[in-house]
This record gives sequence, C-alpha cells and structure tokens, in this order.
Amino acid sequence: MITTSLEPCVRKYCITRVVLSIPYVYHQTEAYKQLIYKIREFFEAKGVPVFAETPEALYPLYQSQQKKTKKELMKALCIKFPQLLYCYQRELRNKNKYYTKVFEAVAVAALYAEK
Repeated sequence: MITTSLEPCVRKYCITRVVLSIPYVYHQTEAYKQLIYKIREFFEAKGVPVFAETPEALYPLYQSQQKKTKKELMKALCIKFPQLLYCYQRELRNKNKYYTKVFEAVAVAALYAEK
C-alpha cells in the first residue's frame, strides 16, 4: 500500500532524490527493515537515489552547546526557517505529537540541501 501510494507522488512532483530519517539500528524491527528495503527498491527502479540518516546526522543543525532533544531541534529549525514557527507553536499545544515528524523530515532535507 505504501509503495502504491508513492506512485502518484512520483508522477506529480519532480522528485530527484529521497532522504529518509530512520531510527537507530537497534530500534529497527525486521518488518521496518523490509519496509525500507521496499521503499528503496521502488525509488531505485524509478532512477531516484535514496539516502537514509539517523538522528546523529542532524547534530550539525542544533545550536552549539545545547542538549540534543527533538524540542531543541525544532527550535533550531525555527531560527533557520521562520515559516515553521507556526507549526512549532501548535506542536507545543498538541497532546499527541504530530509536527515532530514534520520537523525531522525538514531537518533531514535541510541537511541534504547543504551538501
């Protein structure tokens, strides 16, 4: 279902590369690894390179000397991308964390945009 839902996105948008934010290896289940393999297989068949990064790769985006938490990452991204401030403020009010994953995706994309 996931790869089927990716097909219209590939057709509609000019995707040139895919960057995945993945958990540490010891947090990855066998089912998760299979899913990532299928996603890689799907995009590589389309000629789109796929990259994967763990949370450690995002450390350069943090402000110096601050503790490496998701909340601090979100703050640092708001400084870099002020348009995210609205999402950050909404996330602070949310009981169920939704925007955290959005911020992680932006962080990984920003990391690769700088390379």
